[in-house]
Amino acid sequence: MNRYLSFRRMGHLLVKDLSEGYRGILVVVGALTGIFLLNYLLNGLSGSQNSLVRPNGVVGFASSNSVLHMTYFALTLFIGGFIITSRAFLELHTTNRSHDWLMLPASPIEKYLSRLVLTSAGVAVGMVVYFALFSLFGSALMLLLIHRAYVLFNPFDGAVWLLVLNYVVLQSIFFAGAVYFKKLHFIKTVLVLAGFGLLLVLVTGGLAVRLFWGELLVLNAHGAIG
Repeated sequence: MNRYLSFRRMGHLLVKDLSEGYRGILVVVGALTGIFLLNYLLNGLSGSQNSLVRPNGVVGFASSNSVLHMTYFALTLFIGGFIITSRAFLELHTTNRSHDWLMLPASPIEKYLSRLVLTSAGVAVGMVVYFALFSLFGSALMLLLIHRAYVLFNPFDGAVWLLVLNYVVLQSIFFAGAVYFKKLHFIKTVLVLAGFGLLLVLVTGGLAVRLFWGELLVLNAHGAIG
């Protein structure tokens, strides 16, 4: 058996992490469901164009998702996923828990890869499945309560998986922040990204002025003459 990478050991790690964190996941899912149901109900009462019930009472299923579906999905995937990723190594930075995590019978590569799989593919696929199930539940509930229902969320929409791909790429930055920073992982990672963006704008602007300042003066002079 490979001492550095064993999919069997990684499987045990994944099961362990899920068994220890499922309560927190259920709390978050319950809170999100309550918020979304309330908002969907208010939109349904206001006669939102996103709601649709066919004459035979069957809830519609569109090939592309509504703006409402995509907005909630994107916000939950990116903000929720980044926060989950930022908390991936809390025990590593906690004095009374770091020893237990380091002494787990698995290599460092397996420990990091298992958390990477959970916070990237695990979170992304989990969000898609959650929204598909919520769409069925929410539409059925509103159909019973107010006789209106939303077009069902389409998990096979290409735009959904484009968002998932973007999330998997961007969450790697927050994964690195979770490893590097000892506290306030999410906030510090956001601040680093903001600082890098500001520096990039300043450098790009400075180079543009240095390279094209003469041309700008000529254009300005011609404009003034005209």
